[in-house]
Amino acid sequence: MTFKNSLLISSIGLCAVLATSSWMTLANPQEILEPASLLIQSPDNTHVEFTEKEQRWLAKNHTVYTRVGRAPPYSFFKEETLGISSDFLNVIAHRAGFKVKYIPDIPWTEALKHVKNRKKIDLLPALTEIKNRKDYIAFTQIYLTSPRVIYTREDSLYIHSLENLAEKTVSVERGYALQQKLADEYPSINLLITETTESALKSVASGKADAYVGNLMAGTYIIKNRGLNNIKIAAPAPFDDLSLAMGVRSDWPELVSIINKVLTSLSHEEHVAIRDKWLSPIRYEYGISINDILKWALGISSIAFSIIIIILIWNKKLRKEISKRIKAEKEIVALKGIIPICSYCHNIRDDKGAWDRVEAYITKHSSAEFSHGICPNLHEKITC
Repeated sequence: MTFKNSLLISSIGLCAVLATSSWMTLANPQEILEPASLLIQSPDNTHVEFTEKEQRWLAKNHTVYTRVGRAPPYSFFKEETLGISSDFLNVIAHRAGFKVKYIPDIPWTEALKHVKNRKKIDLLPALTEIKNRKDYIAFTQIYLTSPRVIYTREDSLYIHSLENLAEKTVSVERGYALQQKLADEYPSINLLITETTESALKSVASGKADAYVGNLMAGTYIIKNRGLNNIKIAAPAPFDDLSLAMGVRSDWPELVSIINKVLTSLSHEEHVAIRDKWLSPIRYEYGISINDILKWALGISSIAFSIIIIILIWNKKLRKEISKRIKAEKEIVALKGIIPICSYCHNIRDDKGAWDRVEAYITKHSSAEFSHGICPNLHEKITC
């Protein structure tokens, strides 16, 4: 595949990413700190019917211990639990009638172990369903999606695919699904393992890593809120979109079905309201930026202008040469044919009937010039 074709495919792919995610950006670089209670105080006009099994589970008044990660805008803690996933869970718990207790500052890999052992953590509010987790986690339906993209610094060389990152350093979060995917499918890439998405992006901003592969929603939020203005979206990543579900300890299938029923009951407007509380439309100038295009256009224009100048100079020189040659040819033609010359004085008659000396005639009809001297014969006569 040629560079031109790769560039076109990458540009189309990135445009598709941005088109399908036009709502997933932040216009305001400040964190939105509205409490989740504002969402659940609206009137509940939707009736959700639960099975007897689900009702029995609810009747036990379980408190669902839920991990709060450091993963804005999904779930994070700042004086209180915040984030899209937390807001969804709060609405679900309110409508279904169960209690949620958020547990902050548990590393991701530790949280997975706690769910597996059914201790300390009962629910993970945002994770990807992968095969090796199904043995101990029951997944809800997907409620959030976000395209995966490649982030680089603004001053980086053009990157249009992961192949361009061979022998380079790419940051990725510890224990995330992409860590294993990158290790298996791109062994030539050096992985820098970080604990959070924010630290992964900061490693790119500082130059510790050459790129970060992650989802568009979280990356854009952190870039805007942390002022990482030297990072851009370089290209779409060749992986499926990030699809987030909630993960529940496997011995609570009733909670999974309860969550799914409430999620299904939420209107489109309610889904949008929760997402737009954290995310709002933004303009992108990533990947092939306007500045890049202007630089290329200026470079191409300069080369084209130089070529035009060279052509004009060459044409001018060529015209002069042609003019000289035409003039010379005319002079040659003028001295061709029969020239009437006096046999006594050797004057020549021109085409108008006037008689000129040989020197004058030839000077008029050619570029030749004369210099006068004395030939040996005349010199002998004079001296004798």
